[in-house]
Amino acid sequence: METRHMIKNNIEISKSKFEAIEVVDKKNNTRHIIVGVDLAKAKYDVMFNKKHRVYSNDAKGCRQFCKTIKEIGENVVVVYEATGSISLYFAEMLDRNGIAHCQVTPRRVRHHAKAGEAEAKTDKIDSAVIQSYALKYWDNLHINTPMHTNHTALMELQRIKRIYGQTVAKMKQVLSTCQLESPRQILENEITRLKAEHKQIGAKITALIKQDEAMKHQMQLYMQQIGIGKETAETLVLMLPELGTISRREIAALVGVAPFNYDSGTHLGKRITRFGRREVRSLLYMCVRAALNAKTPNVYQKRFHHLSSNGKRSYQQVMVACMRMMIVRLNAITRDWINAGRPAPEKVNKEAAEQKTGLAIENKAENK
Repeated sequence: METRHMIKNNIEISKSKFEAIEVVDKKNNTRHIIVGVDLAKAKYDVMFNKKHRVYSNDAKGCRQFCKTIKEIGENVVVVYEATGSISLYFAEMLDRNGIAHCQVTPRRVRHHAKAGEAEAKTDKIDSAVIQSYALKYWDNLHINTPMHTNHTALMELQRIKRIYGQTVAKMKQVLSTCQLESPRQILENEITRLKAEHKQIGAKITALIKQDEAMKHQMQLYMQQIGIGKETAETLVLMLPELGTISRREIAALVGVAPFNYDSGTHLGKRITRFGRREVRSLLYMCVRAALNAKTPNVYQKRFHHLSSNGKRSYQQVMVACMRMMIVRLNAITRDWINAGRPAPEKVNKEAAEQKTGLAIENKAENK
């Protein structure tokens, strides 16, 4: 088969006439074989170059898939879309078998397919499109690091806990407008039961986190920051494992607090934030509110007053800017903690630490 090579951004892409399957990173001279996988409840559609295979989504199919991947070579990277619990269990299975993998965003993969005029959509085509997307944007992707112990169980418990909380909130809304005694009694009993189970799930999550030293230390590190409590620290550890491993711009975009330009010609559009992880973003909003209401002066109060002093920005714009500041700081703190070997954080006073940090930033600005 005819083969040609292309160099782009220090990445060498080996391409056949029809489809590429390998990339070579010139920086570390590592060759990666790309395998695209389209996940579903019943089966996996896998694209090995032009060869398409289907594996059942059960223990037998997983064993066959892992065996095939290991026969190909050591530098195989499995690329798949984020599909909730299915991709979570799939990633755990790959980690267990020591197979490198990379998760991509379904929306971007679909846009890539449309750009290539792929109007038809089947599982086979999707697996090929995922492979093609990974090859085209390889320099922007990150190979996932192995998950913490019990990470899958923790993620599932966190999801159930969130569903319970949403259900209780909806029932309380119904209860506030219900006037008949019998339905009110049913709702009150159900709310009481769900609250008790919600509390039990929270206790299970805490117990599982304590079993993992790295996760426990990471939670303690976040809880030392002003405005952040136990619930937010748990959510950051579980829902945002990328903290400390990517740049400040990438983490802001991942959470959904990065402003994007919408300009054309002489028109300067408003900068808007979109997409991102909603659960993390909602908790960050409440953390910033707590930091702004703190009695001790801190960097978030100073940032808020500085941005809102001229009256040109709305309250929501200023809050998003403070949220971005908080997640960027958390990313830097986590990065330094990882580089230091993930030690147990020292016990510090939140307000005193924030006041010290705020004074340091203020002195730095004055010196400039």
